Amino acid sequence: MSLPDEILKRADGWYTVGLLYLTLGIVLVAAGILASTAVSVFTQQLKTNQIKILSFIAAVSTALAAYFNPIEIGSRFIEAWRLLDSAILHHKTEPAKYDVSTVVAALDKGEDLLSRLPKFAQRTSPAGAASAAGSAPK
Repeated sequence: MSLPDEILKRADGWYTVGLLYLTLGIVLVAAGILASTAVSVFTQQLKTNQIKILSFIAAVSTALAAYFNPIEIGSRFIEAWRLLDSAILHHKTEPAKYDVSTVVAALDKGEDLLSRLPKFAQRTSPAGAASAAGSAPK
């Protein structure tokens, strides 16, 4: 039996969202570090307005990175994707040994990982995964 398209779409979505959150986190941290370093190293060369702008950028990017923690969110999405991707690969290479229920179980484990994220970061629900696999919603 082939895998439902919803499962494959879910795997692609988790990977994409994970990379986006990781990238956002890295950009925010880098912006905070670079802006605060520029203020401390080039204090004499910068004008007052430039110092204010750079300080503001450092504060906002650091606050956003600390509050929303996009690196942790991205890591969770990648971890969920790795579970699901591994199950998909096992199913594709040895379908007799790893049937669709194995892939659905991996999807459920991934959903469980993601369900512990803050509400703004959650993109899918376990009920959606169950209905995608053709079973009744939980």
